[in-house]
Amino acid sequence: MKFELRNIDPDRYAYIDLLSDVCENVLICISSGQNFMIALCCDIPGTVETMNIETDSDVLEMFGLHRRNGRINVYVRQVHDDVQENLNENAGNGNNIDGMEILWG
Repeated sequence: MKFELRNIDPDRYAYIDLLSDVCENVLICISSGQNFMIALCCDIPGTVETMNIETDSDVLEMFGLHRRNGRINVYVRQVHDDVQENLNENAGNGNNIDGMEILWG
């Protein structure tokens, strides 16, 4: 299932806001008894690559890369220690839990 976040102000949206939105909208369907790490990434426009989102600076860069279209696909992945180095693989593969779309403008 994919979730949409609308009316986001990219100048006031930080990494902690993104984490909060992921928890409220994407991870809500995960059993509370499960323990795992997640990683966030987004598409890089014009490529088949993804960009990891781990800091406030990454969030700013994410909005900068997508400023022309006002739409960002964010992917949530379950991370295991043995696949940590593979986070930049195509977002359509691997351990995706779910995703969400950020719209603004």
